[in-house]
Amino acid sequence: MRKLCAVILSAVVWLVAAGTPASAAEHQSTLSAGYLQ
Repeated sequence: MRKLCAVILSAVVWLVAAGTPASAAEHQSTLSAGYLQ
């Protein structure tokens, strides 16, 4: 659970750094797909 929270936090930081909604959505789906598999 702690690892998942860390991943989500790092993803949020990455999204803020990226600053673009399109790449943000793409990155989030990639993360979700990786965890579902």
